[in-house]
Amino acid sequence: MKMSLCPMCTNCPEVEVVGDEVRIGEAGNLAVLKTSRRLRAERAPC
Repeated sequence: MKMSLCPMCTNCPEVEVVGDEVRIGEAGNLAVLKTSRRLRAERAPC
């Protein structure tokens, strides 16, 4: 299931629920929340 943090615009990051994960953001700047309550952040180099 995918949804937007702000349904009124297209600039806000998407939220995607897949299995036991919640993914927030976009390629290069993505936070993944898992049911084990761990946070893995994937960021593009500055």
